[in-house]
Amino acid sequence: QDALQIRPDYAQAHDNLGHVLLLNGKADEAIPHFQRALQIQPGLANAHFNLGNALRQVGRMDEAVAEFQTALRIKPDFEGARVNLGKALFQGGKADEAIPQYQNVLQANPGNAEAHFGLGLAFLQKGRVEDAILEFQRALQIRPKHALAQSYLGNAFLQEGRASEAISHFEQALQIEPGNTAIQNNLAWLLAVWPEASVRNGSR
Repeated sequence: QDALQIRPDYAQAHDNLGHVLLLNGKADEAIPHFQRALQIQPGLANAHFNLGNALRQVGRMDEAVAEFQTALRIKPDFEGARVNLGKALFQGGKADEAIPQYQNVLQANPGNAEAHFGLGLAFLQKGRVEDAILEFQRALQIRPKHALAQSYLGNAFLQEGRASEAISHFEQALQIEPGNTAIQNNLAWLLAVWPEASVRNGSR
């Protein structure tokens, strides 16, 4: 803010302040700063990226997609923008369009855990369960403490009827995030109602 008082038309200062607000959960307050930065300096790829992230946080997916696409036009190898473009497309109900974005990232960098995870989510939504399982497993090879990847891998195994493997991954997810009620509920439901007595354990 001090930099803005001295130089109110300093694009990078608006971008930096917006980024701090975004990190503190204030996406609505961050958006005007990113927009001001881009009025001053339209070619600032990072400001388009940050604006896309803020718009995605407040649920404005189509606008977020446009910002990530602009960031990529300016900087085609901007890996974070392409991953988040995939996320925004997926969250906007466009899994088919998200898939090639994640694949593009992974072609250049097979070690991007978030791209594997996002691709797994898109495959799972499209009913490609075996492909989803492979992607969640790849994400976990890179980031073993990725609680959501553990949980969604459990969900994918559950869809395949592989209850024991599902339980194992739900339990691993809860070791990482013990307070995650969604994962707790998935595990509790599975243990309570699964038809096979060898799996079912209502007391747990």
